[in-house]
Amino acid sequence: MINMSITTPFTLQVLPEHLQEDIVNRLEDAADIARAKCVCKSLRDVADHVRSLRIICKEEYHASVRNEIPTIVIPRVDGKSKASTSKAVIGGTATGRDHQAATAISRATQPHEADHQVDNNSGSFPNSQSSKKHKFEGEFHPVIEEHQPQIAAAAAGGETTAITSSGASSNNNKVEPIFFRHLVPEILRKTKCIARLWIEIDSKLQSKKVADGERVFTDHWLTDPLKVNKWIPSVQATLQDLCIVDYGQQAISRPSSLLAILSQTCLNLKTLDLRHMFLGTKDCKDMPQLTSLSLHWVKVDPADNVLQEINKRMMNLQTLAMLRVVGVEQGHLTLAKLKILCLGLTNKAKSVRIELPNLVTLQLKMKCPEVLQVQAPALKHIAFNLEILDSSLVGFEKIHDLQDVLYGASNFTTLSKLVRHNRLVTKTFLDIPCMSASEDGERWRVLKQVLLNIPPFETLHSECPNMQVLNVGPGLWHSMETAHYSSLMEVPAWPPNIITRLILHMIPQKLAESVDIVLLFVKGMPKLQVLEVKVQKNSPVDYDTFINAIKSHVTHLNFRPGKWTGSLDFSCFRF
Repeated sequence: MINMSITTPFTLQVLPEHLQEDIVNRLEDAADIARAKCVCKSLRDVADHVRSLRIICKEEYHASVRNEIPTIVIPRVDGKSKASTSKAVIGGTATGRDHQAATAISRATQPHEADHQVDNNSGSFPNSQSSKKHKFEGEFHPVIEEHQPQIAAAAAGGETTAITSSGASSNNNKVEPIFFRHLVPEILRKTKCIARLWIEIDSKLQSKKVADGERVFTDHWLTDPLKVNKWIPSVQATLQDLCIVDYGQQAISRPSSLLAILSQTCLNLKTLDLRHMFLGTKDCKDMPQLTSLSLHWVKVDPADNVLQEINKRMMNLQTLAMLRVVGVEQGHLTLAKLKILCLGLTNKAKSVRIELPNLVTLQLKMKCPEVLQVQAPALKHIAFNLEILDSSLVGFEKIHDLQDVLYGASNFTTLSKLVRHNRLVTKTFLDIPCMSASEDGERWRVLKQVLLNIPPFETLHSECPNMQVLNVGPGLWHSMETAHYSSLMEVPAWPPNIITRLILHMIPQKLAESVDIVLLFVKGMPKLQVLEVKVQKNSPVDYDTFINAIKSHVTHLNFRPGKWTGSLDFSCFRF
């Protein structure tokens, strides 16, 4: 008989330090790291050496500034009222550090006078209690919910205490709101070797409809130079990757010298991702270590000539993405090491010249400049999505090795010029930007101002003898079905081709016409092996009826029907 009794006390073995470091560095989210600190002292010490950290401002934090928030009052042992942390301490009892934590949070959450300033020194925060004095003895602190432990733990320098909603609460007690950007320096203060850092406004808050006067406030302006200079010293020596997603409602109207600050302090920075802000380039120094720069929803001052500054200061860039950037009027890119360029300008620039000897991937999704010239002898993948005006001068030179072409425009003249000199193209996506989707991607409508044309399929086949994959977008499908159905049906035969995979994205309007066009493509591609028909889920034509009408005609093919909502399938391309 086996004796199952335990005669010796059980001792929990401490994990090796390298395993603890691996655990903490896999968390990234500041809230999760704060929870890990509460497990044991060793994890608390290891967390101070975390290399990757993500700090997110949630919608609740913004609401706490705009509205009243609950408080807690915990009596002192001597009977006097005093704010303190709860006794919910893991691995020990509350000590004098509890008061240190509460004091740190109190200081961190006190609103700075600048946050009550508005443009032209007018206006104030709604429901602000800054001018009212508490009528109670002791201090008062906001309730920190479970989704906010990083505030308490980080502000306390990694202590195991946390303010919770336990204890008696009083709805009559008013406190100053939590300002997220004031807490960022406190969270980063104890870190010692941050290499990757995200500071961002939650997407839910970004998309939330706010009052018309929101832009007069600065309390969620993350790239305020004064505030940035408070946390940069904590990370500048080790920081390599930085992403900041600012609050567009406030940041887009206030130019920030963030680039100048980073160029002068973070000398080891390699990748930089900036979104929803107004950037200036004045006083920016050389950034030779930077290899990747991404700007999304960014406004720049035309006088700064941002493309020239990037060309001059970031000479070793390998990846440059500028998506929905407004304010660029001209530029000449000559970066010798650049391999990936995504250029998406929302305003019509005067002149953009691209001379990049090692560029491999190019995406142009923007308003067409008056002059656009591209020289890229190493280019292999191009995504072209812009409407070329009659007055615009567009030229592609020294491009002869393209493999993938994604083309979205109602004018197919540029497409013909591209493929004429690139007979090695193997994959092509064709579309017309005549469709607009709702926010959820469920509903699509036709843009009447866009011309409905179709590409010269016969010429395309003959000039691209190596094309194996053809992907058709919903805009081109709409044009074929509604405006060019008759002319398509009159084509006697397509030139010989070796297309083996056909992908059709569509919002079919009429059953008979849609079936006819699918079968026309199948008939014109004798080498076809895979047919993928992707129907938008809210199309007027019944999905099952449409698919069943095709099935009997394509039994010799690998037929893959399916539905799509807001995103098209580009998985076959190497972008």
